[in-house]
Amino acid sequence: MEFAQTEKIEQMAQQIIERAQLLQQQKMQQQTQDRPVIVAIDGRCASGKTTLCSFIEQKTGYTVLHLDHFF
Repeated sequence: MEFAQTEKIEQMAQQIIERAQLLQQQKMQQQTQDRPVIVAIDGRCASGKTTLCSFIEQKTGYTVLHLDHFF
């Protein structure tokens, strides 16, 4: 993968991680610890969704649920 593509993926992943962390903080403030924070990644075929999710999973340890095999 080209450096520019890798950098773009890292930037997108960081934005998603920051938003997920913000949602987690808001959740904690609302005292609703019984429900998980869910972030959905959508896009066209071969747009890099799996690569992006793998990067986020490695950086954060968040659980990733792949739906590739349902369609």
